[in-house]
Amino acid sequence: MFASFPRIAAAPGPASPLGEITGVARTKSHRPGAALRRVLNRAGFTLVELLVVIAIIGVLVALLLPAIQAAREAARRSSCLNNVRQIALGTLNYESTFGELPRGTNNEIGQSRNGYTWYDDYTWFTFILPYLEGDNAFRGFDMSKTFLGNHHEQARAFYVSMFDCPSDTASEVYNQPGDGDPTNNNDPFNRYYYNYVANYGNSGTGQSQFVTYPGSDRVIFGGAPFTYGKPVKLSEITDGLSNTLAFSELIKSKDEISGAGHDWLGSMGDISIGRGAHAFTGLWPPNAPNPDVIEWRCPDDPGIVCDDSLYPDAAAVSASIPNKINRSARSFHPGGVNAARVDGSTTFYSNDTDRFVWRALSTAAGGETVDSP
Repeated sequence: MFASFPRIAAAPGPASPLGEITGVARTKSHRPGAALRRVLNRAGFTLVELLVVIAIIGVLVALLLPAIQAAREAARRSSCLNNVRQIALGTLNYESTFGELPRGTNNEIGQSRNGYTWYDDYTWFTFILPYLEGDNAFRGFDMSKTFLGNHHEQARAFYVSMFDCPSDTASEVYNQPGDGDPTNNNDPFNRYYYNYVANYGNSGTGQSQFVTYPGSDRVIFGGAPFTYGKPVKLSEITDGLSNTLAFSELIKSKDEISGAGHDWLGSMGDISIGRGAHAFTGLWPPNAPNPDVIEWRCPDDPGIVCDDSLYPDAAAVSASIPNKINRSARSFHPGGVNAARVDGSTTFYSNDTDRFVWRALSTAAGGETVDSP
C-alpha cells in the first residue's frame, strides 16, 4: 500500500570532540561525564607528591631565611653606623662654635648643684642636641637648672631617635615615666634610654690614673676626649683626631629592676645623666666576656654582661667613682661594634680587636703608635 523510499545517508563531516568523548563514554560506561571526571582526576597531586613539594618549600625557606636576616641586620648596622657618624659630626659642629668639645658631664665628680647629686645633671648628650635633630628638645631646658627635677619633665619627654641603635631589641625605652603626663611637671626623673656613649679613656669610668686587675695588665690612663665638669680642646688630643675614639655603643636596659622602686630600669643606657652609663672605656675590647663592673643592681636584659658585687650600694658613686667601675662598648651586631673617631670618621670594630690596640684608640694623649682601620 505504501511506497518504499530509499534511505539517504548523511554526508560525512568533521567529528565533534565532545561527541567523541560522549560516544566513548556511552560506549564504555553509559555514564555521561565519567571520562571527563577521570581526566580531571589525573591532573591532581598524590599525597606523596604533595609532601615532597612541601618538603622542598621548607628547605628553600630554611636556606633563604638566614640570608634575609643577615641582609636586614646589615641594613640595621649601616643605619647605626650613620647614627654614630651624625653624633660625631654634631660634636664637631659644637667644637666649631665653642672652640672645645662638650663636657662629658656638667659637674665634676662630687660637685653637686641646686641640691641634686652631681651626676643628676647634664651630659654631652644634651649639649650637642642643637647640632643634631634635637634642637626642639634642647630649647625646653633651662641650663641654670639641673637636668633632673620637676622643672624639666616636659623637656625630658622629647624622644630623639638618632640616639637609638636599630639593632637593639627595643626603641623608645622610657625610664621612670611617673604618671605619664609630662605637662603637669610633677615627675622629677622621667627620661629616655639610648645606645650611644662617649669615650672616657682606657682605664675606668672614673678615669683613675691606673687600674690593675689580678693576673692582668696594669693600665695607665692616657687621657680622653671627654671628662667630668670641664671641656677638652682638640689641641689636647695629641694622639691625633683620627686615632682617638669619640663614641661607640652600649646595650641599654629595658625592664624594671626588681625591688628598686620608681620604675627604675637600671643604669645601662642612661646617657642623659652622669652616673656612668653615658660613657664607655677601652679597658676591654668590644663585647668582651669580662663583665662591666657597675654599682648597685645589674639589669637582667639580654646582651648586658655586668657585675655589681663589688659595689652593691647605690651611694658608691655619690662622692667619687671607684677605680674598677667600667663599661665596655657592646652591641647586638654580630661580631663587633660601631664607633666614631674624633675627626668624624667611623668604623665597625671587630670583637677580635687586640686589647692593646683598643686601649690605644681610647687614649687622647697616650703617645701610642697605632694604625687605625
